Amino acid sequence: MKQAVFSAIIFLFAANSFALKGKHVFITTDDNWTLHALYHNPYSDSQEGDFFLLIHTQRKNLYEFSHFMRQIEKRGYGYLALDLRGHGKSLTAPNGSTTTYKTFRTGGIDNQYNKMTRDIDAAVKFLREHQIEEKRIILMGTILGANLAIKAAAINQNIGGVIALTPILNANDVRSVNPLRAYGKRPIFLISSARGKRQYKEFQLLNDIAKTRSGKENVTVSIQKRGVGAKLLNSYTIGQIFVWVKNFKLPTVYIKKEQPKEIENAEISGEIEKDIQETESFFARENADKENEISDETETEDEGQ
Repeated sequence: MKQAVFSAIIFLFAANSFALKGKHVFITTDDNWTLHALYHNPYSDSQEGDFFLLIHTQRKNLYEFSHFMRQIEKRGYGYLALDLRGHGKSLTAPNGSTTTYKTFRTGGIDNQYNKMTRDIDAAVKFLREHQIEEKRIILMGTILGANLAIKAAAINQNIGGVIALTPILNANDVRSVNPLRAYGKRPIFLISSARGKRQYKEFQLLNDIAKTRSGKENVTVSIQKRGVGAKLLNSYTIGQIFVWVKNFKLPTVYIKKEQPKEIENAEISGEIEKDIQETESFFARENADKENEISDETETEDEGQ
């Protein structure tokens, strides 16, 4: 019994050690969906700094970005992570009923997936009300969220930039080609992997469109060996992201754990390596604590048998 209590205390301590600093907030869209979000703002009213607006993919929720949110906190940036309509705790529809994405049509330009740009609009409005100007906001999304980020930024030309992880041509009729054509001359960071043939071909097409319309100087690309969506957020790409936010520029193309094909700036490359080391150290500590939790729970179960 004492061992079980002790294990529970260790588990709670470890969980609290890695608890996110973001506070729970609720935001209402212009079509009356009630959205849940996590909001973390380390800046004072007089400070300026980049702010991440995190947009998950279909069938996920804001905790898809848990590891990344901890890295944002560690580096002193702010974030607003959304539960998109019908996902996570954003289940209150305009008529007051509880509604999930399972009821949404996957086709049609007016389906609920396309209307999720209104979720992003509401989040941007919330940030403006908290003295976060649009030019400071970086929209960051995975798959469906990547397409939504590109589309929302194409509509709102005041958004500072976009980080798109595994953008695709069509995610439940949220399309990316025309929004990319309308995106304009702003920074955009495209991240994908070379593993899936169709996924990679689509990514190459979107990359070409982005460079043609936004200008090569505004488009940064990172191609990893494997991974899709949030699974691309390893220590290497996280290091790249935080350097990109500072400079809006990276060595042209990186493949994880290999030498870059082209290095344009040795100083930036050094910054990435430093961020990689810090991030890998963070993950190592977190994984060690999780292994200790599992070990403690296993010992307790063995004693009880």
